[in-house]
Amino acid sequence: MKITMQLPKLWKLAGLALLMHIASASAAPLSGVEFGSHLNGGIGVDGREAMHAQRKHYNLHLRFAQRKTGEYLSAVRVSIQPLAKKGEPLYFEDAGPLLYVRLHPGSYRIRAVSEGHEQVRMVKVGPGATDLVMYWR
Repeated sequence: MKITMQLPKLWKLAGLALLMHIASASAAPLSGVEFGSHLNGGIGVDGREAMHAQRKHYNLHLRFAQRKTGEYLSAVRVSIQPLAKKGEPLYFEDAGPLLYVRLHPGSYRIRAVSEGHEQVRMVKVGPGATDLVMYWR
């Protein structure tokens, strides 16, 4: 009986380990992560925990949520445009609720669209982490 009671916990731990493995496959130490490398997801508690474990490898942390409820949003279209003359924009068609990106230090314009409503924010990214929460309605 004790084994039966522990199986759900084992499945949950196995799922979390799998999510962390998938997230770590695209994440490396900050110095080795190339410009534009990213992690996207964070749906559910396990997904958020797996992403949170990797956040130190990325210097821009975006979170998308509803203003009144704080409920997380996904399916957000995002573009990140460097304000310097050089550099190509990055596009994400189905981002959220968390999006972590590795960027060169500098200033960026972030455009995010959720359910047809657009927001534009300017951020300055340095070697340390920059956190931005974007709320809709």
